[in-house]
Amino acid sequence: MMQFASVFSDEQIVVSAIRQLSWTHFIALIPLKSDLQREFYLELCKAEAWNVKTLREKNKQHADAINKLVRFQRNPEFDPNA
Repeated sequence: MMQFASVFSDEQIVVSAIRQLSWTHFIALIPLKSDLQREFYLELCKAEAWNVKTLREKNKQHADAINKLVRFQRNPEFDPNA
């Protein structure tokens, strides 16, 4: 529960998402490395009505691309093709 509160500190996001997602969705989102990743997948889960299995599969499929995006966001000089 402490992890949940620290990861999802924006009450508005939680209130809107809790109507559409299960507790298990939130548990699957907690380990993601960045707020950007969590927000991205949270919005996709809501928009496309993903179940938890789909969320985990999509996260696994896109992990490399998302990690590059996060590194670029932190350092605009990062070359994702290197």
